[in-house]
Amino acid sequence: MLCVIIACVAISALLWRRSQQLARLFLISWLLFFISVATNLLTAIGIAPYSAFNEYGSMVGAVVGLVLLSLALGNRINTAKRDKDLAKQEAVRNLRRYEALYEHSLEGIFLLDEDWLIIEANPRFRQLIPGDPIGQFLPLTALLSSSSKAKELQQRMAEEHEVRNIEALFKASGK
Repeated sequence: MLCVIIACVAISALLWRRSQQLARLFLISWLLFFISVATNLLTAIGIAPYSAFNEYGSMVGAVVGLVLLSLALGNRINTAKRDKDLAKQEAVRNLRRYEALYEHSLEGIFLLDEDWLIIEANPRFRQLIPGDPIGQFLPLTALLSSSSKAKELQQRMAEEHEVRNIEALFKASGK
């Protein structure tokens, strides 16, 4: 038991020195509890004089320790919430950057569903296709300037059921 007490105190003191604020509360709470238990034991064996503090100190030390550990837990929960909020803000910033890149890209970018219907397209792609391309059937294999690219696209769709990041040159229909 003494080894556990010494290990807890040593590790929490080391972490406190490394700027772990929660280690400070942990160390103080356990030290209070251990000191109160020690004074209670010293009183029980007759080394320390009897007093109300020595008699009930271990209970008071336990309660104070629990309060300090509760404060440490509350601090940890608040830190986790703050980290979550910062991550959410960063995700929103990244989404806005992506949307700006998508909307202002000089290249046409579009998204097809499994039936080859356009479900999303950036403004540059909308300039390339007459009318509103959303919901239109897009015969990509007919528009691709290279038959090898068309075969690659069809093969990848058949094997992987999705194609990402393919770069292709399109030709105007009928030309």
